[in-house]
Amino acid sequence: MGLSGYGLVICLVASLLIPISMNGCVPSGGPKTELIVFTSMSLKKPMTEIAKCYEVDKPDVKVKVSCAGSSSLAAQIVAGAPADVFVSASVWDVNTLIEKGLIDKGTQRILTGNWLVLVSSIDNPAGLTGFKDLATEKVKRIALGNPKLAASGAYAGEVLTYYGIKDRIADKLVYYDQIAQVTDAVSRKEADAGIIFYTDYIASKDQLSLILEAPESSHSPVRYPVAVVTRSLHPAEAGRFIESLYSEKYKAILAANGFRLSTGVEK
Repeated sequence: MGLSGYGLVICLVASLLIPISMNGCVPSGGPKTELIVFTSMSLKKPMTEIAKCYEVDKPDVKVKVSCAGSSSLAAQIVAGAPADVFVSASVWDVNTLIEKGLIDKGTQRILTGNWLVLVSSIDNPAGLTGFKDLATEKVKRIALGNPKLAASGAYAGEVLTYYGIKDRIADKLVYYDQIAQVTDAVSRKEADAGIIFYTDYIASKDQLSLILEAPESSHSPVRYPVAVVTRSLHPAEAGRFIESLYSEKYKAILAANGFRLSTGVEK
């Protein structure tokens, strides 16, 4: 006997539900747009959080955050690495890429700021009170970021020049490719002091002691420019992502991690 009209309806409904039950959800409308964001290592925590929020706001976009020193990221872009957005810890690297035609100059904006601080291990065993103490006998090793790879190292060099001690303490300077290595060396007392971004101090606040903020006049302003990479496969979406960074929600995430254009630290 053939199926009744009611039974036929049941079978048709069941067949329509099979794709849903097999995949666990209704099939998506197509592949997501993958946006590759090259960002300074100092922005890793807030930018990763922002990326997750953006994916919630824009379900059709997947944001891949790639973090390293600004100069290292710029070199990767020069070498042809795929990227859509570049957020640098220095205007120098962005200007270099603009000169090479690798950044869309019209999309460049300043996102946020930072500044330099002198730090020691949490108990400050050398009794440091300021940058000039770095030239005294009580300091044997000073940890800095590699200026060729990390923007903080380049800014730190300016601070030491400002105080007139860079050449005098050259044999004390120990350079690290990653800022995490700088903070680790100081917290473990492998170095007596370090010069890092304020936000890097905040990230390791339980292990470091903030000695002093570098005066504004002692180094170039630490600004974070953001721009669309010329070879971006998704320039329109990259532009929308950059625009979203200036929303109150995302600015609050940056501020919560210590980033701001104004100066003044909280110990």
